[in-house]
Amino acid sequence: MTLKEYVDNHWTDCRYYRVHSITRYNCRLQQLLDSVDLDRIINPILNVERLSRKDVFQWVKKDIYQGFIAAMLWGGISLATGKKKKVSNVKLAFSFPMDQVKQILHEVKGLLSKGKEKEAFDYLLTGDGKIPGIGVSYLTKILYFYSPCEQNGSLIYDKWGRFTHATLIIDDEKDNLKDYYSMIHNKDFKSYLKPIKKEEDLYLDYLSRMRNFLSILNHDYKMINNTGHLEAFLFGDILSKKNQQNNNPRYFIYKKVERYFVNNEGC
Repeated sequence: MTLKEYVDNHWTDCRYYRVHSITRYNCRLQQLLDSVDLDRIINPILNVERLSRKDVFQWVKKDIYQGFIAAMLWGGISLATGKKKKVSNVKLAFSFPMDQVKQILHEVKGLLSKGKEKEAFDYLLTGDGKIPGIGVSYLTKILYFYSPCEQNGSLIYDKWGRFTHATLIIDDEKDNLKDYYSMIHNKDFKSYLKPIKKEEDLYLDYLSRMRNFLSILNHDYKMINNTGHLEAFLFGDILSKKNQQNNNPRYFIYKKVERYFVNNEGC
């Protein structure tokens, strides 16, 4: 089954409107952060307990820095530390000077308003806009929420975004997925895709394919509001036992990509 056939049969926009609990951050952030000014900024966001995409967009419009905080909490930025990582991503990111983050966000908005998504990606990944604790999955959340046009804006590119991208490539008979990714096989749905090409090139290709896919879907009969709605649907649900079935887009996409590599690599 192609991804288009799957969406034709299973489309719903309910996943776009899901809210994500941020209650686990309440106590930990108080322990990790000791800035009174930062408390004033973060606490109003924590008071809501749950965030939706719509909530984050509203925070971005209200205050450029609070929008950043809301986007990171909505996305579940890690609180974890360990033997190799002494400081959590959330502390690294939120302890970075606020004025510098604001400057970075303004620069990103300016680049995106000019359609310079590659430059914005590179700026956040390795350029002067690098924020500690923020990798590809989270910098693309910044690109997504700070896009000037929600209708056809940037998208989130995390583990599951890569699987969606891979599925679109599989369905394109002109391309060979193995030119884009290899698959690192693990049990219990913990396999992941390792980039072959540069990540900024993969991201731009993902955006192009998703925008084209949306136009194809809407040309036929669907009225999917924007690429963000499509991405939210394809992101699917956590792969718990009850969700390991075909009505979960994440399960369908994961299994499709896994079968491709098994059939083409003999794994």
